[in-house]
Amino acid sequence: MNAEKYFDRVYEDFDRYLWIPAAMILLASGVLGFNYATTGEFLAKGTDFSGGSEIQFDIQGDFQNSEIEQAFAEAGRTQTDVLTQTTGNQTLTIVELPPPTIDEEEAANILDDAGYEAEVIGLRTISAAVSSQFFLQAQIAFVLAFTTMSLVIFIAFKDLTPSLAVILAAFGDIVFASAGMAVLGIPLTLGSLAALLMLIGYSVDTDIVLSTRVLKRNRGELKKRM
Repeated sequence: MNAEKYFDRVYEDFDRYLWIPAAMILLASGVLGFNYATTGEFLAKGTDFSGGSEIQFDIQGDFQNSEIEQAFAEAGRTQTDVLTQTTGNQTLTIVELPPPTIDEEEAANILDDAGYEAEVIGLRTISAAVSSQFFLQAQIAFVLAFTTMSLVIFIAFKDLTPSLAVILAAFGDIVFASAGMAVLGIPLTLGSLAALLMLIGYSVDTDIVLSTRVLKRNRGELKKRM
């Protein structure tokens, strides 16, 4: 059976294949559930939502990120995340530290004592109290966005079946993306939250267009109506 005939069968008998997206949603939910069971959080929170310090270093010479993490661990600053960012001809090392916050002098001294020639390019600190407020507001914004989207869809279609289909598709996209973030170790920050909010918009947009076309063309085969 070639691919075209196979997909023709899917269009003709699509309800038999609903188990595939359902299984994928369950798998992604399982990933998030496992992450919560092992870490206490569905997604690791970045500095924006957990508080702490983010320091940008210009470090001379060759080194591994794990070596920088070890240098901070030996100074009593554990749970450090280090990543390297290249912008033009400059390579910056970004070090994220959990609370308590740190100042430039202390951060520079840690690497100096470890034998690195490093210059602090930038420092950003967020207190735990402020970050907790950020996280609360982010949760409220996300719930409001999803709720408003759901209401608009119900008003637009005035029919339970297509409305639920579009909402569940958007929910599935968010769960898939969140599970991917958990697997790849991408923390939840203001930037990644904005990406998830954009995902709601783009997912719903295409689903609404497709559903509207199918509902308006109520005659003929499903494949041709799409």
